[in-house]
Amino acid sequence: MHLTDFDFNDRDSMFEEAARLVVLHQQGSTSLIQRKLKVGMNRSGRIIDQLEAAGIVGPFEGSKAREVLFPDEYSLEQFLDGLNNGDTAENITPKTDSVKTNGGEPVKPKQGDNKTTSFRTTKSKPVTAAKFSKKVAPGKEDKKIAKVIVWVIIVFVGFLIYLTGGWDGLLNWLK
Repeated sequence: MHLTDFDFNDRDSMFEEAARLVVLHQQGSTSLIQRKLKVGMNRSGRIIDQLEAAGIVGPFEGSKAREVLFPDEYSLEQFLDGLNNGDTAENITPKTDSVKTNGGEPVKPKQGDNKTTSFRTTKSKPVTAAKFSKKVAPGKEDKKIAKVIVWVIIVFVGFLIYLTGGWDGLLNWLK
């Protein structure tokens, strides 16, 4: 399905919401649409086909998620505004001076090509704080905190004994 085969007036009612979802998550998959929008497999498949035809996600690549062709929500909103205002296919496709075309279809830059495009060229997942925090089972965090508190108290008491009795008082206390 190509952009010219896509009838912009015959979109699914959840088309725009699905487009925002895949751009936000930078993952064009039917399973994501199914889970987040609570729709069935057939409907999510039709929506992803419409997203491909509109040029929002790339083509089917087996079991991999489709490449998302919009880098951010702002550029998607401009695109969707163009769709809703009835612009022609040429006016609503992402445009930059460095986007190469192959018979009207956008072509991704080659690796090492430093030109800027509005197409996403790397596949990276959003970094979340959860990736950097150690996963600790419930209750273990409380035990760690309790151990630290006990050691702080022991060190504090030892310091007080040292101040009052010197090294001899501290050594007697440790016996």
